[in-house]
Amino acid sequence: MRILSVATAIVLCSTRAFSQPAEASPKFDVADVHVSAATFNSGFRGGILRGGRYEVRNATVLDLIKLAYNVDADQVGRRPPWADADRGDKVIGGPSWLDADRFDIIARSPVSTPPETVRAMLRALLVDRFDLAVHQAEKPFLVYALKSGPQLRIKKSAGSDSTGCRRDPPNASADDPEHAIVCRNVSMASVVAFLPNIATQYFDHPLVDKTGLEGTWDFDLRWSDRGAPGSSGISVFNAIEKQLGLKLELQKVPLAVIAVDHVNRRPTENSPGALQSLSEGSAAFEVADVKPSAPDSTLRGFRSQPGGRVTVQGVTLMRLIEVAWDEPQEMIVGAPKWLDNDRFDIIAKAPAEAAPAGQALDFEALRPMIRSLLTDRFKLVTHNEVQPVPVYALTSRKGEPRLKKADLTVRSECRFAPLPPGAGINSPLTSGYVCQNTTMAQLAEKIRGWAGTYITRTVVDLTGIAGGWDFVLRWTPARNVPGLAGRGGDPQPPGALGPSTDPTSGVTVFEAIDRQLGLKLEVQKHPMPVLVIDHVEQKPTEN
Repeated sequence: MRILSVATAIVLCSTRAFSQPAEASPKFDVADVHVSAATFNSGFRGGILRGGRYEVRNATVLDLIKLAYNVDADQVGRRPPWADADRGDKVIGGPSWLDADRFDIIARSPVSTPPETVRAMLRALLVDRFDLAVHQAEKPFLVYALKSGPQLRIKKSAGSDSTGCRRDPPNASADDPEHAIVCRNVSMASVVAFLPNIATQYFDHPLVDKTGLEGTWDFDLRWSDRGAPGSSGISVFNAIEKQLGLKLELQKVPLAVIAVDHVNRRPTENSPGALQSLSEGSAAFEVADVKPSAPDSTLRGFRSQPGGRVTVQGVTLMRLIEVAWDEPQEMIVGAPKWLDNDRFDIIAKAPAEAAPAGQALDFEALRPMIRSLLTDRFKLVTHNEVQPVPVYALTSRKGEPRLKKADLTVRSECRFAPLPPGAGINSPLTSGYVCQNTTMAQLAEKIRGWAGTYITRTVVDLTGIAGGWDFVLRWTPARNVPGLAGRGGDPQPPGALGPSTDPTSGVTVFEAIDRQLGLKLEVQKHPMPVLVIDHVEQKPTEN
C-alpha cells in the first residue's frame, strides 16, 4: 500500500458505489458458496484459478475481501507472524464475525482468465452474495521507521557479482538463537523488505525506509533471540544501531485502507444444481509409478511441478492419508503399525486439463487424486464415525477466569504481539498474542497453530464459558524451556516438570494458560469425528 499524504481526504469515496461492480463487470460463469465444514486446519486455502476452476476453502469474509482487493499483494514470500493480522488492519470496520465465520467458494471461469479479472469476479460475487459494500479511506498505522544515525557504519557497495543477504554460515538453522547475516550490494528498500522476515521475534509492525540512503550497501549484522537459555547477546534493535549506525523509531504514518460499510452474515442461496455443475472432473492421476523407498534412502519430500508432475520421496502412507483427507494423524484410527513406518516413492502425472501450462497443482487439487491412488494401488478402504480419542481439553478451573468481557461490536481477532523494543534480551515470554472479542471455541481453534511444538493434538473447548473475551497470552518457546527442548511426543502439562524457581527459565504454554487466563489445557478422551481405516495393503499393485 502506498503512503498517502496526510492532506488527502480521509474518505476518498464514502458511498456504496465503490463496492458495486459496473454493468460490464465480469462475473464467474457459476459459483457455489457454502459454510465451511469443521477442519483442524484453521487457515484458508486456495484463491487461484486452476483449469477453469476457482476454489477458496475455509476463508473468512475478511480473507475474501483481502483476496478480492489484492491487499498488500507486494508482500510475497514467508510472512512474519504479525503480517496477516497487520494486513487484516488494511480492511477496517465490519461486524464482529468478519474474521470468524468461514466459507468455501467453488466457481468456474474460462481457463485463460487473468488474475486481475478473477479478482474483479470475486468482488462481484461478494456484492451479489453477501451484499458487501466498502469504500476507500485512510488510517494511521504504527511502523518501524529505519533512519540514518549520526555515525553510519555500513559501506557503500563498489558493485559485486553477489547481491543480497545470506545467513552466516550459509547452513545456519533459522531455529538457532544466535543469528548472523552477510549482506552485499543491497538497497535500503531490500533491507526493510527482508529484515522482518528473519527477525520475526522482534518486529510486530511493518518496517519502512526513512534513511534517505540511495544506491546499494555492504554490511554484516549479528543479533540474538530473546529468552534463549544463557543468552548474553544483543537485540536486533541494538544491533542495528551499534553495528550499522542506523536506528529504528516507532512512528504513525497514514496508509490507504478499505472500510467495510455493510455485509450480510448469510450469503444468498446458490442456484439449483450449481455444485453439481462444478464437479471436479478428473479425480485421478493419468499415470503413477509407486515403489518402496530404498532402505538406505534419506530423501524426503513432496514436490508439485508445473505441467502436473508430482514427485514424492520417502513419504509414509500415513502422511499421504493425512494430506488426502486433510486430517491430523490423531484423528486417523485403525491404522496398522507399518503405515507410519514404511516409506514410498511416487512419480505421478495429473491430467492436462487439471494442470494448466506453467502452473503447479496445490494440495486442494491433489487431494482427490491422492485418495484415488491410495484406493486403487493400496486397496485402502475407510469410513467416518465418532469415537472417543485423546485431545487437549480446554477447561475452566475453579474460580473466575482471568478474562475481560469484550465489546461484542468489535471485530473478533487475535494478533501476534512480541515483547516491546525495550524488553531485555533475557525476557523469556517471547511468544504472545493479544485477542479481542474472542470466544473460547475460537481460542481452542487457534492455539494449536500458535504453539504447535507444545500442542500436538486437537484442542476442544470444554470450558462452558460463553461470549467474547479480551485477553493477552504470553509464553516461552519450548526450545527455550529447560527439560523440553528436543523432546518428542506430547510435552507435559503444568506441574509435570515441577515448579520452577528460576524466573528466567520460562513459562510453558500450559502454565501461561493456567496463570494468565485461569484456564486449563490437559489431555483427556473426548468423542470426535475420526477417519477409520478398514483395510489397506502393505504392497502396492504393480505399476
